[in-house]
Amino acid sequence: MKRSQRYLRGTYIALAVVLIGLIVANRVAEPPKGEGWPLVSTAAELEALRDFSVLRIGGDFDLTIEQADAFSVSYTPISERRRIFRASQQGDTLLLEGYGNRDETGASQVRITLPVLRELHADSGNGAVISISGLSTPAELELASTRTLRLTSISAAVELNARAVQNIVLDARSAANTTLNITGVGTRVTTSIDP
Repeated sequence: MKRSQRYLRGTYIALAVVLIGLIVANRVAEPPKGEGWPLVSTAAELEALRDFSVLRIGGDFDLTIEQADAFSVSYTPISERRRIFRASQQGDTLLLEGYGNRDETGASQVRITLPVLRELHADSGNGAVISISGLSTPAELELASTRTLRLTSISAAVELNARAVQNIVLDARSAANTTLNITGVGTRVTTSIDP
């Protein structure tokens, strides 16, 4: 009788430990709920971002980068559901991170304008579309897990290190006026030219 009681008590203790472990893991894995949800940078925080020429991007949103005279960062969510989008700056580097920005209907949109893009480092995880237009100064791009890279009105040399980039699309002007040097590990790139 004592043996079966110990066995039963041990089983209850093991189940309690597993249950507590699952609760703790669930709370750690999930961002906090309540007033701070969704976790999105405010319009005022985005307006304050200036004087950057390097972009470090991680997330599942689609991205448009345009060379322009002024700096700007805008975020258009796909829905009001749970999502994360954070923008910050360290020196001349703009850091963007976002998750939960893609569903079966599409993806949230981020648009950046800046006078000079020197470097772009992006790992989009879920196969984002990245569009870059108007570059007139040389740039280095390092992309991973990107569905499409679209280059339009590019008139400068572009160094591209591509890992798991599915498509590179150039417009006719970019194809005629730019040097695109592509390197990559474990990627299959299809290049097409749009008129």
